[in-house]
Amino acid sequence: MTSIGEAWNQASGITGIDTINTEVGFVFGASLALLEVLWWVCVAYVAARKISTRPAQNPSSATDSKTPQCAMSVIP
Repeated sequence: MTSIGEAWNQASGITGIDTINTEVGFVFGASLALLEVLWWVCVAYVAARKISTRPAQNPSSATDSKTPQCAMSVIP
């Protein structure tokens, strides 16, 4: 019966994983971290653009002081 360590060594030799050294692993990890940071920067940029270009909900009532504040109109 094959042990787990021996099976792992055979599988790594077949797949080529044993040729990856720590330098390649570090570069790969750093690249993934950089991509994630760039992703979140882009998400924040798009969200900020959407928020800043959103029109005001009711701009006339905020600046016009002559309009009545109640929603019902008075009928004479």
